Amino acid sequence: MRRVAEAFADDGYGVRGNMKHVIRTILTDPETIEPSNPETFGKLKDPVVRLINLDRIFPPKLSDPDHSDWPGGLHSYDFDNFLSIKQEPLNAPHVFNFYSPFYSPKGNFSDNELVAPAFQLFDMQTAIRVSNLVWNGLMFPGNHWTAQLWYDDENGDSHRVSSYEPDYEDYLGLADTPEDLVDRLDLLLCNGKMTANTRRLLEQRIGQIDHGDDDDDRRHRRVAYAAWYISNLPEFIVEN
Repeated sequence: MRRVAEAFADDGYGVRGNMKHVIRTILTDPETIEPSNPETFGKLKDPVVRLINLDRIFPPKLSDPDHSDWPGGLHSYDFDNFLSIKQEPLNAPHVFNFYSPFYSPKGNFSDNELVAPAFQLFDMQTAIRVSNLVWNGLMFPGNHWTAQLWYDDENGDSHRVSSYEPDYEDYLGLADTPEDLVDRLDLLLCNGKMTANTRRLLEQRIGQIDHGDDDDDRRHRRVAYAAWYISNLPEFIVEN
């Protein structure tokens, strides 16, 4: 707190309240990069946070060209599909959010008097369902990870179209070199903490994806597969 307060008071150039400097100080603080308690530091990401992380890396675009000029654009996610992962946005089961801040899973956590709140949503069912939800969102946009876009036809009738499609454009140029693609996604999704063995296996697997309707389709598949594999890694699921 002292270092952050000092950064707020003076950014090194006599300026007080330089929030860019404050945020940089927080993100690069030694305690952030190398915590004093690495054995217990970190937390499991909420299911929805995991999805939003991917959404930020692959921002949504309209997949239906017939409605690309519709003024409403992407209205909202189809939140019904989040019911299966126990965290439907804006619909917490009670006023204390989706889980208790005091939840401690049985075993190493409870034995050492540690809490892990997000694990209250994590079980064999949700582990599989989140993975499937990500798979459908990356591979089959419009199936299970959709957005709501309404438009009126010539008769005045309203229709909803599945409009979400992940934008892989920034990563297609890396797809022909699995090492470069994995390196980029490791930085963006895992904060560069992917283990050497995992990186080697992932690069090998991505290099084996050599099918598709054309070169562009093959590159799309490589990016989508790489993102899905990474979305299931501890380095992505656990925020530390």
